[in-house]
Amino acid sequence: MTPGMGVAPATDLSRLPEMFSAGAERSFPYFNLVGPDREKALQLDNKVRDLMVNRRVPEPDTEEYKRLLQAFIASPLTGCTTVLDQLRAKAKYDPLHPQQNTFMQFFFLEIPNHPLFAGTPVQDSFGFSDGPGPKLDVKQMVDRLKGSDATAAKMIEDQLRATLSLAIKTVGAAQSTELVNEHSLSVDGTIRFSYLRSRATVSVTVMPPMSYWFTLDCSKGWLQYEFHQPLWPQHADAVLREHLKTAEDWLKPLSTVTN
Repeated sequence: MTPGMGVAPATDLSRLPEMFSAGAERSFPYFNLVGPDREKALQLDNKVRDLMVNRRVPEPDTEEYKRLLQAFIASPLTGCTTVLDQLRAKAKYDPLHPQQNTFMQFFFLEIPNHPLFAGTPVQDSFGFSDGPGPKLDVKQMVDRLKGSDATAAKMIEDQLRATLSLAIKTVGAAQSTELVNEHSLSVDGTIRFSYLRSRATVSVTVMPPMSYWFTLDCSKGWLQYEFHQPLWPQHADAVLREHLKTAEDWLKPLSTVTN
């Protein structure tokens, strides 16, 4: 059994930031990899992929398996994405189905139970507002909400502008949206997994004689876990015998949960 996989699921949801306790009507998952060691880490990940047999893990104890294991040990990023995917499947968490919010919570509580992520995650959340006033500074809001790269920031800006447009069409009725749910890996000598979640609510009122007044309320929260690379070699074989998820595959948004 993979180390840590036999630990009973954590159920103390109070350990998560408050905004992670609420579900969302729609999810916008985004997976990315950032950091100065990005290209090197992906090269090692590709070596693991190249040693798979028909995109599968060879039978244990064969020469093919031993070569794959050595590449797996040399690619801690692949180890990180494999363990994350194991824990995701165990919790039955599917990023594209936010109505299954409890599964998402269990996923984030499972991570620190695993020896390769053991420890209290870095976490924080905050809220802020703009308005009421005759205009909103969307760019400034994006700067405060943006995640770890420009693509996530552009997605958030597009979502905010779409929500603003809808609020203008429905004056007097606040419009809320769940923004990008970012699943981010960073490699800079240390491997970290971060989850960023944010929401925005826009309301529009008409002030005499005929001017719009806007209010924007936002909240953002994040969790961050560190992958313990020094321990990786001693766990790699047990992990590989159960599962393999390359970083390249992990970066693609998930559409289904597989066990």
